[in-house]
Amino acid sequence: MPLEQQVVVRATPLTIVVIFLNACFLSVVFVGGGLALALHRHHQTLVWACTAAVAVGWTLTATRLRARFTSTGIEARNAFRSLTVPWPEVVAIRLIPAVWNCADPGWAATMLEVETVGARRFPIRCCTHLRRGKVTQLSAFLDQRAAEFHFESPRSMIQL
Repeated sequence: MPLEQQVVVRATPLTIVVIFLNACFLSVVFVGGGLALALHRHHQTLVWACTAAVAVGWTLTATRLRARFTSTGIEARNAFRSLTVPWPEVVAIRLIPAVWNCADPGWAATMLEVETVGARRFPIRCCTHLRRGKVTQLSAFLDQRAAEFHFESPRSMIQL
């Protein structure tokens, strides 16, 4: 069975919803609370508008979550950082605990982390709660690349 030349993983709708809920909560607490204290209950519309703008802005940055595993290397993008690394520079790809606001309303989510030759580590946040078909496709692709380029890859990615 020939493998595809690339696997693309994007943020799932569940990821976006959970990030939006977290962004709303944290915006109300920090932005809304801070402005309410600073403005002493005046300009309530301004407080709610600023709180909503921060929540929507935070959510829009989360839609940038994406990873492309190509025949030449990995191109991953989180909200504010990105990584492009060719396969020969990859030392390991591991499963790590996901950050609490990544995609899971529970506490047992995992995501992938890439470690490079220069000891840089980069978490790939869009790799949480993938569909079974995408996990199988990604696992087969990474196993093939790990055998070819001799890096450590997860034995089982069923936790994703």
